[in-house]
Amino acid sequence: MRSVFLTCSFFMLIGLVWAVGTPLLALLCVKQLGDPSADHESCIASLDRAGSGASFALEQGMKDGSPQVRLRCARVLASRGDSKGMDVLFETLRKHGAEDDSLGALAEAYLIAVWDQRDGPPQPTRAKINSLSHSDFEDQITVLNDALEKFPGWVAGYVRRGQLYQAKGDALEIRREALTALAVQPENFEALTLLATAYLKLNAPQQAFACLDRAARINPRMQYTHSELIRQTVKALDAERARRRREKRKEIPIAELQIRKDGADIFKGGADIPVCPKYGLADRNVCSTFGNVCSTFGNVCSSHSSHILNSLQA
Repeated sequence: MRSVFLTCSFFMLIGLVWAVGTPLLALLCVKQLGDPSADHESCIASLDRAGSGASFALEQGMKDGSPQVRLRCARVLASRGDSKGMDVLFETLRKHGAEDDSLGALAEAYLIAVWDQRDGPPQPTRAKINSLSHSDFEDQITVLNDALEKFPGWVAGYVRRGQLYQAKGDALEIRREALTALAVQPENFEALTLLATAYLKLNAPQQAFACLDRAARINPRMQYTHSELIRQTVKALDAERARRRREKRKEIPIAELQIRKDGADIFKGGADIPVCPKYGLADRNVCSTFGNVCSTFGNVCSSHSSHILNSLQA
């Protein structure tokens, strides 16, 4: 009887230590998140392991005066699937989208880390996948296929597999992986950018533009990190619209082609066609479609965002 009492007392003592000690340790970790000299990643990992025992400390951290502390607490909450944590990360990313804004860069990195962790394999498996980044394509795709078979909800895995197919130039596989990821996480800007590259390879620049525009609304920083992709997409759009104009002219009677605009014959012989000297866009319609991009024509289309095109003015 005495041994039973001692056993029960022992377990009650352990429970009491966990109930009191874990929240106190979590509060200490949250306090260290504001210390520039502390190992923040270790603190975040400790808060992750603490589970519900860290909830009170994280709630207090979300009210901290330091935006860095709030972001780090939001990352832990977001990794648990807490919408409040995700909201803070997305809001910070949208408000701090400048290229040199450290808060925006931190929010972007934390969102990618959360997606990589959520519903995915354990850290040792993810580390193994990362270590194969310079290996043969077949080795990488085999490991990813095995991981996704065991963890079908791992959205970051589909993005990674799509990036592998991107290196091989397989547009259809890129599109499939990106759409699979977006079906679960519609705001995954990495998947949106991946889908844009697939559409660009498939000669569908309008769809590529739509993907980039949505990605830039979520993450304004991508207009700097993916500026070359944006330029290629706009160039492809310009070429596509020029092709359509040529096809349309073939259907117009010759008499109707003698149109004067601002005193210039804009069709006859191809002379005097207004061209933007900075962006090379072929006419006013292109500029009015894409928004306030061209300083020469300067038209703004209310139905389009200028998010991804602002980078062209740099």
